[in-house]
Amino acid sequence: MSEGHHVLFRPHEVSLSRHETEGHHAAEVRDIRPLGATTRVTLKVEGQSELIEAEVVKDHDSLTGLARGETLFFRPKVWQKVADI
Repeated sequence: MSEGHHVLFRPHEVSLSRHETEGHHAAEVRDIRPLGATTRVTLKVEGQSELIEAEVVKDHDSLTGLARGETLFFRPKVWQKVADI
């Protein structure tokens, strides 16, 4: 994530991985909320005040045994640069 830019993406437009993957960024799991067929995961990136919401199908590989405080790796599937700050 480049410094000085805001990037917007919808929660369902995020790729999650339990392992370091090219193009993915590390984030701490802050919350895990089952929502029926999907699960919403709240992530915190070090050095950023805004939390990231990611939504995946409830049986997604990245959710197996996942707990708060663990590290997940995420990548927006669609990037939309909003503004320089």
